[in-house]
Amino acid sequence: MDRYEVMAGKMAPLTDGAHRKWGFTGKVETRSYERLVDTLIDFVETGDGLKARFLTGFAACLAADRKSVENRGFGVAVRKVQCHRGEDGTVRVSSVETMHERRYTVDDWRYDTAHCEQTETTGLHPNGSDPDEILTISIIGRDGSVLLDERFRPTVKTEWPHASAVNGIYPEDVADLPTIETAIPRLREIFAGADEVIGYNVGFDLGFLSVVGVRPREDARITDTMNLFTWFMGRRYKLVDAADHIGYEWTGRAHGSLADALATLAVQRWLEQWLVAE
Repeated sequence: MDRYEVMAGKMAPLTDGAHRKWGFTGKVETRSYERLVDTLIDFVETGDGLKARFLTGFAACLAADRKSVENRGFGVAVRKVQCHRGEDGTVRVSSVETMHERRYTVDDWRYDTAHCEQTETTGLHPNGSDPDEILTISIIGRDGSVLLDERFRPTVKTEWPHASAVNGIYPEDVADLPTIETAIPRLREIFAGADEVIGYNVGFDLGFLSVVGVRPREDARITDTMNLFTWFMGRRYKLVDAADHIGYEWTGRAHGSLADALATLAVQRWLEQWLVAE
């Protein structure tokens, strides 16, 4: 009988530099060749943190252009294992055939444009009968350049005391400002040019932007620095705590969208350096 294995893991050079070894940390099996693709998808999206461990970790490591193709990489392999059952009932492997092996290197994950974005809102829920709204949004390039940094007057909400206590933005601060609709063309232009969108709990911000019709490109990579930091450290950190952990010196008040975007970018860079250097 045959079985097919889909595996993923880190590839590292052996001491002689002539060969590579697979440091696999996970494996799934199926006896149907036709289900290999489905199995691979299931493998990286289910289980005990597999998606975060493999996809998020791989992406962060390889996005950092710090190591050459010769000494760093991650890979996915599919192999056919032929087995036979002995007279005593035990199953033994008689042959192993690699059907597909793909090594991912820095060049495979390099993006020309990466934008880091953060928002401040009136609350946590952009949908429903009483939806919260975006108060500020800041978007910076991977080099730290400011692409957009604006505040807006909500169209429905008239007060947001719980959020104000955190972000320091009160109704009188934005009463005379335009609504976010005035910035939508610029936001769409920025996202259309972004190969990668980085954020700390990025799904939160993207959920609010989606409500006003602003979304990343379908082929853009979405990098959640919070999930990656959680994976790296073993527990979840708030942005202010993650920034403090890496020794980041704030350039503005925490929970301001621009200051948070700059801090997120700093945490992302720190992660990429450590992950590649490990």
